[in-house]
Amino acid sequence: MPVGFVSVRTFVPQYHGDGRADWTFVVELVERLGVTGLPSEQDFIAKLYPDQATFRKEERRRFELLVAHWDVPLNPIDLDGRTPTR
Repeated sequence: MPVGFVSVRTFVPQYHGDGRADWTFVVELVERLGVTGLPSEQDFIAKLYPDQATFRKEERRRFELLVAHWDVPLNPIDLDGRTPTR
């Protein structure tokens, strides 16, 4: 388990949806209470996207293009074994 986290879990969508392939899996990170010194979300964003002006512009555009949202049932998956853990 990475230091500072209580759990790290991965999930895949239960259904294939409409075939758009927006994403293939999601990761849930649960932070340990009281741990200090971990990078913030903004720290990660700054490291992944050094050009913040472009990042903000592209994020705005991404939300302009958003036409719909669906809640998706998720199945846990073990990435080490590559199998659903139902």
